[in-house]
Amino acid sequence: WFGSLGKRLSDLGQSVLGIASEDFDGWFEGRYGRPTPTFSKECFGDATKRALEENRLLLLWFHQEESIVTERLCRDILQNSFVLELIDRNFILWAGDVCRFEPGQISRLLTCTDFPALVVCQPLRNGFDAFGTERICLEWPLGTYAQPLLQL
Repeated sequence: WFGSLGKRLSDLGQSVLGIASEDFDGWFEGRYGRPTPTFSKECFGDATKRALEENRLLLLWFHQEESIVTERLCRDILQNSFVLELIDRNFILWAGDVCRFEPGQISRLLTCTDFPALVVCQPLRNGFDAFGTERICLEWPLGTYAQPLLQL
């Protein structure tokens, strides 16, 4: 009984406050089943630092309330075995619900306006490592850098 009450309260909290980045794996599996992508349970800055250390790219998923587009993204792309293998080998996958502060601010800095959105970023050691002058360099939090390469 208490388990089902806790689940209901968690679902209610997610619908009001958004899904915490560290809870995306449980939310995804509960909603779509297996297979599931490996989501980073870290804040954005720590995920960026880990991607830099592991010489991987960041794949950012900005989520906003469920829609048919979210359903298709999750079922057709994020549960595809080829895509899952590609993500596991080459990316740190960080998901953020734009209803929450950190993901909302980062999505605005990256000028994402339509959700769900996927952004591929290159983690950088410093802001001077950005490729070319026409590209932006995201600094979030202070001292942690990533350069967006592709936005879908």
